[in-house]
Amino acid sequence: MRLAARLYRLQQLDLDLDARRARRDALRWDLQNDTALEQARSQWEAAERAWREAEAALRRAEDESRRVRDKLRREETRLYSGEVTHPKELQALQLEVQSLRRRLDALEDRAVHLLLQAEEAEAGRAAARAALEAAQAAWEQRRAQGEQTLARLEREIHDLEAQRAARLQELPPAARELYESLRQRRRGVAVAGVQEGSCLACGATLSTAVLQRARTAVDELVRCPSCGRILNPLD
Repeated sequence: MRLAARLYRLQQLDLDLDARRARRDALRWDLQNDTALEQARSQWEAAERAWREAEAALRRAEDESRRVRDKLRREETRLYSGEVTHPKELQALQLEVQSLRRRLDALEDRAVHLLLQAEEAEAGRAAARAALEAAQAAWEQRRAQGEQTLARLEREIHDLEAQRAARLQELPPAARELYESLRQRRRGVAVAGVQEGSCLACGATLSTAVLQRARTAVDELVRCPSCGRILNPLD
């Protein structure tokens, strides 16, 4: 087999190996960074904070209402017990009772509003929790499938790497060096196929002399005058 053809077969193996490595690396990243799960967890944490804040605000309002109600009860007891008889003191007590009633009404209205907010927050918290559990279940399923795929890719990569090492050992050192150098400089494509007189990598039309050399050379590596890649006739 011509040397160029052997390098072309090696390149096909390398491209296959590159593709599997890229897929493996992408899959590893996906298994470590699940966007849907992170978003669901973030929404759950936000809903949990909102619920806790709503519950705390409701408790504060209820505590304040309780204090005002207790004070109102004490002042009403004093007002209607007859123990306060001085007109000015009695008038001040009446005004205090009226003020406390207004304050209590406002607090109770606010408590009702906060209760509704707390109920809404609790419903949002429950929905976020359900969404998080669904995302977690979906993630577990994807992870199981992904780990199976990852294990298969690792086996395939290991086998391809072994094949690559064996093929490299069969090549002359100068050919290996040229091939590796071109792969680095030409985005993984060191060997270009030739069809209908053109380099399939860069599209350049090849002269008759170059074509003849590329077709007849056994151990010589003929390169494209335009892109510098090794030429391997396919027709």
